[in-house]
Amino acid sequence: MKFEELKKNLTSGLKPAYFVYGEDIDLLYSALSLLENACAISMPIMDAKRLVVVKDYSGKSNDADKKLLSNYLDNPSPDTCLVLYATKQIPLFLSLVNKLETVDCNKMSEEMLKKVVISKLNSKGKKIEKVALDNLVTNCGGSYTNVSRELEKLIAYLGDNEIITSAMVDSMVSKSVENVVYDLTNALAEKNGTKAYQIVNNLLDHGNQPTALISLISNQFRRLFYATITEGDNKELAGYLGVKEGAVYIAKKQAKAFSAKSLKSICEKCSDAEFKVKNGKMEAVNAINYLIAEILSV
Repeated sequence: MKFEELKKNLTSGLKPAYFVYGEDIDLLYSALSLLENACAISMPIMDAKRLVVVKDYSGKSNDADKKLLSNYLDNPSPDTCLVLYATKQIPLFLSLVNKLETVDCNKMSEEMLKKVVISKLNSKGKKIEKVALDNLVTNCGGSYTNVSRELEKLIAYLGDNEIITSAMVDSMVSKSVENVVYDLTNALAEKNGTKAYQIVNNLLDHGNQPTALISLISNQFRRLFYATITEGDNKELAGYLGVKEGAVYIAKKQAKAFSAKSLKSICEKCSDAEFKVKNGKMEAVNAINYLIAEILSV
């Protein structure tokens, strides 16, 4: 189930074991909080339910470990709620997912995230303009963690004022790296080298690793390439690429500025840049600047 379904699901009873996973840290902790509340924990020694959490298990899984955990899940303790918590792929957890109640703590739906923002603001007697809300969610890349933190800053900035405006969001909320890469792709499509290098230099100045940026650029253009050559609707392609439908819609829109041949060439140049950096044939900063120049020349 998605995180937003957990609260309602708990009204029908607490399950003996959960697999809580995802990249959105605040959602993960919110899920744990809901489970803890469902256990009604106040004094661990006296409480009827125990909550046992295994976070990001780092040991090497083997058949014995899997069998031990599998046997427990076949006959779990009635007074214990076991939670396997993961921010990354953990083979041991994934191998037993069919015996666990799963809670997906990756991104919320955009609609639900906006409802959460409005609810938080209402509780503080504050409001937000529609355009400001749209920009807040977009700039934060749909991350509940990022939205929550940026919202705290905006509320503090409001003081006695009541409404968060789009101007406030535009001036105070930085775009996520993924959204900046979208702007970079547009600049490259327009052959605007000055803007492209400004975006890259700004990302580097703000502490983003050049190797990570090369990977993001590579992933973006690979998405554009697949959006160009793959038949089928957006939903089908989104499932194949492991992204949301909206990301495919944007990719198809951006891909119109390139031919399939040029996108294939750019993907090859991205792979070449990553290879040279990983093998020590080129410094990462030089590689990303060289890659931008190469894409502009396609």
